[in-house]
Amino acid sequence: MYSSVRRRIVHGLGANGLGQLINIGIKLVSVPFFLHYWGIELYGEWLLLSVIPAYFAMSDIGLGSVAGSEMTMQLARGDRKGVLSTFQSVGLLIHALSALAFIGMIVAVLSLPFAQWFGIQHISEQDVTVILILLTMHVLAGLQGGLISAGFRCAGYYPLAVHLQNAVRFLEFFFVVVVIILQGSPVDAALVFFFVRAFGTGMAYLVLQAKTPWLGFGFHHARRAVLARLLKPAIAFLAFPLGNALSLEGMILVVGLVANASAVVTFSTLRTLTRFALQMMTMINSSVWPELSRAFGSGNMALARKIHRHSYWACCWISIVIALIFYLTGDWIIRYWTDGQVKMNHALFTFLLTVIFANALWMASGTVLAATNHHQRAALFYLVGTGVSLVIAYVSIPVFSLPAAGAALLAIDTVVCIYVVKMALELLGEDVGLFFKAVWFPMDKRQASGWLCGSEPCKDRNISAG
Repeated sequence: MYSSVRRRIVHGLGANGLGQLINIGIKLVSVPFFLHYWGIELYGEWLLLSVIPAYFAMSDIGLGSVAGSEMTMQLARGDRKGVLSTFQSVGLLIHALSALAFIGMIVAVLSLPFAQWFGIQHISEQDVTVILILLTMHVLAGLQGGLISAGFRCAGYYPLAVHLQNAVRFLEFFFVVVVIILQGSPVDAALVFFFVRAFGTGMAYLVLQAKTPWLGFGFHHARRAVLARLLKPAIAFLAFPLGNALSLEGMILVVGLVANASAVVTFSTLRTLTRFALQMMTMINSSVWPELSRAFGSGNMALARKIHRHSYWACCWISIVIALIFYLTGDWIIRYWTDGQVKMNHALFTFLLTVIFANALWMASGTVLAATNHHQRAALFYLVGTGVSLVIAYVSIPVFSLPAAGAALLAIDTVVCIYVVKMALELLGEDVGLFFKAVWFPMDKRQASGWLCGSEPCKDRNISAG
């Protein structure tokens, strides 16, 4: 267990940094790899099919994330019984919801013409059915892993949870590459994804039991009252992944419906490149999330404000620097990354780069709300906004072509930014003027050396994991 806030954040950043390197490597390799072995049409159809099961990642209705924040705040107060009750109560419900989601997908693929709806021509209808079922099982196995990771996070082992997730992600891609090189089909790839994820989830639970023997799945400590208390913020939290799915997979579907498979690959490739900056911001915000929960759980508001200021500053500058680099080198990257098979769309690329900066302006503040389970209104606002962006894109792409998708995303993110930052500052009791002054003006060396502790010495006893 780490002895200080600073050390936990640094270790979390290191684990997330390694994860981002793995993700970047996978994304850099996957596009040219799939284009080479499958071609642009089959790869485009695979992307479309993989979008559908992604929505089942929300089958836990946000309970895993909300439980993680709740358990961390409970343990910061020394309430170990409360942590166990939350873990087991939420675990039972997630298992039940996963089973229902799986049954729902079985019924859907056997009764709905997905292949016809999405114009699938290079994959047979039977294979489409099998792929959708396997990818759904892959996603649902990940849901169980999400609650296991919440257990690591609340107990102070967040970096270990990230390392385990990194290992599973790498092994998934590694074995899929091997299968495809051996002339494996999309069905074979989906099968590998599921088996590796299921194995990784089981191993993560065994490690959690070894680290925290008192925390495990069961029903003896499950309580209906716990679920009743967490249900409202959990359902509200569902709006975040649903909004992300609408923004990511939903926009891909819109492009596919009003354009063609080639346009899907172009949009997906350019957005994948620009979202490298977003992955860096996610790395920062994920690392400070447990510490924000601990700070609120122990009542250390000064620490919470300090963490928010610095994570906000880091996200903003990372987005600016990376956007400038990509703006200057985007043509070269796309040309060599895809071996000339994907053409640069400069207008779309510019919009997508600007979207990343808009994301940076509200992501750190959104983490404050999520880490304390005060996210209900912001989540609903984000969900409605992303839904509106899809409507705008659907209407405008046939008129203004592909860049209209990027413009729609930028318009909504700008509005969400203003709303979310305002809510976070109110929760923190932060003055708007002082906040932006602290964010954009550099600190002196004395302030920088103690930025996690404010003007007083760190009180590790009040903010430790237990």
